[in-house]
Amino acid sequence: MLFEFFQLTLLLTSIVLTILLYKRLAGWWFRVKKFERDVEKHTRPSEQAKYHELLGTMAPSVQLTSVHNGQKFSLEQVSEGKDLVFAFMDKECIHCSNNFEIFLNETHKHSDITYAVIMDNLQTDEAKTFYDLHDGNVDIFVTAQSTFQDFQIPYLPAFFYIDSEKVIANVTPVPYFAFSKVNIQTYSA
Repeated sequence: MLFEFFQLTLLLTSIVLTILLYKRLAGWWFRVKKFERDVEKHTRPSEQAKYHELLGTMAPSVQLTSVHNGQKFSLEQVSEGKDLVFAFMDKECIHCSNNFEIFLNETHKHSDITYAVIMDNLQTDEAKTFYDLHDGNVDIFVTAQSTFQDFQIPYLPAFFYIDSEKVIANVTPVPYFAFSKVNIQTYSA
């Protein structure tokens, strides 16, 4: 009798745990699929051109402070007359860390393009830690929160491709697409 009770309890526990595990996995699967749809929606050039108002316009002027030496820089000084990718990051952004590694790998394929990581000046300590973690091989700057507002950051991480004429040529949350321009004439209304 005790053995049958133990078997029944074990069977019911297994069924309940299986249902709970299935429910959790299904929830994760639906969230992943939603994330993939959102990424696809915001990275197709035609959708992207409609999505971000600054695409095809002059980049806002910025005042950046290097976490390496505290020196102040403008957009022109950072770009050095070349195309530029700004990677806007945040310490509390869960996707920023993962995407940053991908972004760094992509930078090696595009040595002709300057890039810089931008963080809020309230996160200077975290930016310095980030800088030290990458042995000073990454230009990391802090800036006022108003810069994030000027660039109308819709999500984090946000990668802005700014061409040598200082025109915003791409905006994407996906580091794989950060180094490509959108054909603005094709997608402007």
